[in-house]
Amino acid sequence: MASSTAFVMCVVVFGLMFSSSIANDRTSTEIPETFDLDSDRIVSNNSCDDVRQVFVTKNIGSLKDTSDMTHEDETPLCSTSWNVSCCTPTMERRYTEASKREFQNMLQSSNAFLQNLLASSAAKFR
Repeated sequence: MASSTAFVMCVVVFGLMFSSSIANDRTSTEIPETFDLDSDRIVSNNSCDDVRQVFVTKNIGSLKDTSDMTHEDETPLCSTSWNVSCCTPTMERRYTEASKREFQNMLQSSNAFLQNLLASSAAKFR
């Protein structure tokens, strides 16, 4: 159970890093056709500096809540390496909360797009 939770958190953290470039200038009726390739650099260079940068840049928390180095952790949620984590417990909790908010926002955005699409299609058939 702990390993599946760790995997989900890793996916969520990387999703937050990846979606930051997508969500900025979107309206509820458009879907991005391309993704910012710079986010691939962040994901491929999985260091604590990148984790801290995303944590502060996305306003998940402040720099004082971050750790300066990796540390031993029985269930690391912010790292793909077992027993090594860049996150403090506060960071892990805030990443979890932020991922839930981000997921809800993405669902609402997608739903708004689909509602507009269905409404315009229905209007054409009237």
